[in-house]
Amino acid sequence: MNALLFQLRLLQPVLASQVGAGEENSTTTLPYIPGSAIRGAVIREYLQIHRGEDISQTDTGRKLFFNGSVCYLNAYPSWDGGVRMLPTPFSLKYPKKDENENPVSITDYAINPDADLSNPKSPPDDFAVIKTGNIWLHSLNRTIRVHNGSNQRMVKRSGESFVFRYEALAEGQVLAGVIISKDLALLATIQSLLKDKTILLGGALTAEYGQVQVESLNIQQNWQETGQRSTSGDGVVTITLLSDAILRGEDGQYHLDLQPVLKKTHKSAFIRERIVGGFNKKWGLPLAQSIAIQAGSVFTYNAGEIQPGLLDSISESGVGERRVEGYGRVAVNWTNSPMLVWTRGGSAAASQASATQLVPPTGESDVLLKRILERRLRALLDDRLAAAVAELSLQGEISNSQLSRLRLAARKAGQEGSYQPVVTHLDGLKSSKKQLERARVATRDRDGKPVRISLFEWLKQNEQIWETHFAEAEDDLPTLGGVAVTIPEQLKVEYVSRLVEGLLRKTSRDHQKEGRVS
Repeated sequence: MNALLFQLRLLQPVLASQVGAGEENSTTTLPYIPGSAIRGAVIREYLQIHRGEDISQTDTGRKLFFNGSVCYLNAYPSWDGGVRMLPTPFSLKYPKKDENENPVSITDYAINPDADLSNPKSPPDDFAVIKTGNIWLHSLNRTIRVHNGSNQRMVKRSGESFVFRYEALAEGQVLAGVIISKDLALLATIQSLLKDKTILLGGALTAEYGQVQVESLNIQQNWQETGQRSTSGDGVVTITLLSDAILRGEDGQYHLDLQPVLKKTHKSAFIRERIVGGFNKKWGLPLAQSIAIQAGSVFTYNAGEIQPGLLDSISESGVGERRVEGYGRVAVNWTNSPMLVWTRGGSAAASQASATQLVPPTGESDVLLKRILERRLRALLDDRLAAAVAELSLQGEISNSQLSRLRLAARKAGQEGSYQPVVTHLDGLKSSKKQLERARVATRDRDGKPVRISLFEWLKQNEQIWETHFAEAEDDLPTLGGVAVTIPEQLKVEYVSRLVEGLLRKTSRDHQKEGRVS
């Protein structure tokens, strides 16, 4: 199978809601970005070029989005330079007494069902990479935000307003996405649609959720989801679900096994189920809910019971319904080892560690100590950030579209720990540069005296912004137990970028109150 591989960098939190998220006014995200959301984003980019086209009625539209010629797989965490992690198999267990050990021996009960572990426990993370008897684990970070809502927009009143909570995938993380097709031309078309694009994924898009940068697009031929399929081990064939699968029997009823596909009864199984749904933005309606076998479920069969050709077919094409949206992906003999070695610290969590880690940890107590110091420092800088945003003001005519593009550049700078994205954006301005030169920022000079400087010049003075609003924090750094914290350059860039974005956001909201829409 041919595949279009790409990376998704979250510029804002992403809310890919799941069914049964809890209380009425709260929503919890899936632990990944579903293929349906990626397909929806590609459709939006396609319709920007082919305005007014009914994609369900054209040959190209049907091939790209509906008839199975192209499948949009779930985006999972990116590990070690772009490797796409996969759901952790439910057949993996380790003794509870070893949960604080490093490394840890993990037993695959699908291959070694006779293992006798004391208080067996499942690995703690959602996703894994498995290579040559080793396993690395990782879960995506989440962020919780509390919002106010009311029956009457922009009006907060007792009895008419309420509080709700969103738990979303945290910004700044990178996920690996895959779109597959036998037709290279279709993948090339999608590649051209996504190249150098910032797309919108998930829900709550008007509440500053869902902006994602598409990076590192690459078409690969003869792609396989888990690498080359291994031969069966110890006389068994294992089939692991790499995404949720919706299966029905001939009677139309949902099945929680692979019997409708393989026509065989499994030898053993490690199954979880979930309710899946979705949302159709064209209709403005939720999709019908279905019972699915959860990703990570594992089934075993006696070797020789299932024809190799059928195994090859389901590995390539998947099983069940909604395969266009990434459902029903399977791996055959993925782990292929009765024992795996899990080494903490070599996981995706390490490869995606924040560039603003303040002090390198040494021992367990030092890690806790320095984590406390980091939180104190960030609390100190957050106070100064809030005060600076309140103090600064931006006057002059500048369009909302210019503000939005500047905010994206500032956010990217903060995530990368380098101010270069803002400088590059400013250097690339042409006619719109005049707007930034006419707009004035009311700020302070080095001596604390009020001054008005053009927005264009102010944005270029990132070091001066730090000196004006944050440098005093360096004289009041927190200490604990004789350990002091330092402020790395990346953290300075992060807070300067957050200040820039905060001023621009405040200006944009002022425009909304004044009724400006340009």
